[in-house]
Amino acid sequence: MGISLLCYIIWQVSQMLTRQNFEFQRADVFRYEENARQFNEEWEAVARRHAIAQQKIIRCWPYFFLPSVVFGLAAGGLLVYNALAGAFGWPQTTGQL
Repeated sequence: MGISLLCYIIWQVSQMLTRQNFEFQRADVFRYEENARQFNEEWEAVARRHAIAQQKIIRCWPYFFLPSVVFGLAAGGLLVYNALAGAFGWPQTTGQL
C-alpha cells in the first residue's frame, strides 16, 4: 500500500511543482501590463512553454499510474483476504517476507 501511495504522491507533487512554476512565470508577465502587445506575446509564450511541459510530464503518467493501481489493488486484496481469514479461521498473512 505504501508503494501505491508513494507513486501517487510523487506524481501529484511533480504536477504541483510544474503548475506552480508556470504560475510564477505568468505573474512575472504582468510587468508588461502597460504594453498590451508585449504583454500578450509574453503571455502566449508562457502558455506555450506550459503546454509543452505538461505534455512531457503526462508521458510519464503510465509509469506512475500502473504501479500505483497494481500495488493498491494488491493491498486491498490482502486486506479483504485477512478480513475473511479472521472471520472463517483461515491463516492470515502478515505482509512480511
